[in-house]
Amino acid sequence: MFEHLRSKDFLNYFTGLIFFGFGQSDIYPSLIPLNISGVIDNRLRYFKDESGIARISNETYSSAIRPFAQTDVINIILSGVDPDLNNIFINQFYDFFTKYNKVISGILGSSNAGIVAKIDNIDLKALINEYAEQMQHVQRMNYIEPLMNAVDSLSKEDLSEMAESLIYLTYLKRRITFAEESVGGPVDVALVSKGDGFIWIKRKHYFKPDLNHHFFSNYLKR
Repeated sequence: MFEHLRSKDFLNYFTGLIFFGFGQSDIYPSLIPLNISGVIDNRLRYFKDESGIARISNETYSSAIRPFAQTDVINIILSGVDPDLNNIFINQFYDFFTKYNKVISGILGSSNAGIVAKIDNIDLKALINEYAEQMQHVQRMNYIEPLMNAVDSLSKEDLSEMAESLIYLTYLKRRITFAEESVGGPVDVALVSKGDGFIWIKRKHYFKPDLNHHFFSNYLKR
């Protein structure tokens, strides 16, 4: 139980919080996601999601896209292929080579026991790992890097439009595939910059603004 509580594995549901923006002495923005689940002895149990951290600098990233929650559609756009489908390809490739070696061993038969033994001792996992690395290199060179190079030069307005479009595409896929529509409806869009701070680009209200002019009048007075 002690090891479980100290680990970064959550057996139940957890909540994610994302901290992003600029520190007072920062030139570039940073993003740090936290996973939170439970309170033990009045201490909040949480840890940084290292895979989601993005720190823009001259040495690391010049730009970054970090999806959270429903990430499948955005990952397809970033990498050029569905990550789940890519894993299926790799597993199927391993099974194919395993069957292929058995067929070759069967053809050679007992008359070539030495060669059969060498075939059976081939490290297929090493070959598959090399194949996976090559595929990741192709994805990075042909899909990820060209996209991120384009993001580098986008204006603030284009960046906000891109973020909204990625969310809409996620919603659209959920809707047309009859999956659970956990993403959808009006999208809130905010922009954080060093000079202007936090700026709402689009923000939905729980009421119709055109029917509640008095709210905005009172809000401006405050």
